[in-house]
Amino acid sequence: MKNRMKNHLIAAAAILSLNTSITLADKPGFTAPMDVAGATTISTQQAKEFFDQGMLFIDVRRKGHRNGGEHIPNAINISTKHQLSEKTLLEVMKKEDSAVFYCHGDKCPASSKGLKKAIKWGFTNLYYYRDGINGWKDAGHPINKDPEG
Repeated sequence: MKNRMKNHLIAAAAILSLNTSITLADKPGFTAPMDVAGATTISTQQAKEFFDQGMLFIDVRRKGHRNGGEHIPNAINISTKHQLSEKTLLEVMKKEDSAVFYCHGDKCPASSKGLKKAIKWGFTNLYYYRDGINGWKDAGHPINKDPEG
């Protein structure tokens, strides 16, 4: 009897855990929008072409949330949540310069939020790399790692 009750509790906990994760993934804020008004959405192939041309990449993830410091080589880290401001962007680019914003991927809204702010401040020629670091890695493109994460 005790073992059967214990098994039912374990099964119930597993179902609750599964349902909770499904619910969280479906909530707004856990999925990136398909497009950002005022920015051009680009594919992984286009991102790689821009990378090869030397375009500026802005990694908007917080340092502690960067998969052990993994990032696109030469990307500048400006966290949407803690650092992004008109002033910090102007320190790395002019308002008319081109830049690619990215974060984790299609489940991360940080790059779209950062782009909306930059567009509001008058920055133009911005690109939204929705697939982010996950899409970049899946394609086998180069990755750098920061020792501090």
